[in-house]
Amino acid sequence: MNFARVVLLVFLTGALTVYVPLLMQMFSDTFESVMFWDMMKSLPDTVQIFMLFSMFIGLAVIAHSFYQITEYVIEYLLPETEFQPLVKTEI
Repeated sequence: MNFARVVLLVFLTGALTVYVPLLMQMFSDTFESVMFWDMMKSLPDTVQIFMLFSMFIGLAVIAHSFYQITEYVIEYLLPETEFQPLVKTEI
């Protein structure tokens, strides 16, 4: 992978991972999210820890999926070509 592909891959993966959940939260009903956090506070500590751990695993899976999608798009837009020498040398 060349440098331009790596930079594009990191940038797009980070952007998708950060901005898509923010946009989803912005357009969702805020009442539901407030109710969810109120419900979380009423649960025992072990259940809260398990739910937060599950949410972090879910975010990691989403980030990995975005990484794979971005890698596929970059491979389509900037195909990696093999180095071809200008002068053929025969041994």
